[in-house]
Amino acid sequence: KLSRKARLAVTRYLAWKLHLHGVNPVTKRTRLISAGGESTPYPAGQVVTAYRVMGHRRLNSTACPGALLYAEIASIRGQVQTRIKKYSGKRRRRS
Repeated sequence: KLSRKARLAVTRYLAWKLHLHGVNPVTKRTRLISAGGESTPYPAGQVVTAYRVMGHRRLNSTACPGALLYAEIASIRGQVQTRIKKYSGKRRRRS
């Protein structure tokens, strides 16, 4: 299982970055155009709809050892959305 610290770090980073760009982490509205190649199931030019927070193996297979993280992506996606909603109206003071 993914450690609590690692999960929190991923969640915080994604919430910050997606909120910065006004991106909803839960919707499936990201559309990409495949470049093709032997490591992807999609031929060149095919439009692919993908989650905004996902594991790369959804689009491109590699020898990545990220099985622990991959199993938790859907849950992390929801936590990112919750964190964005919780902090979207607050500004942090710099010290």
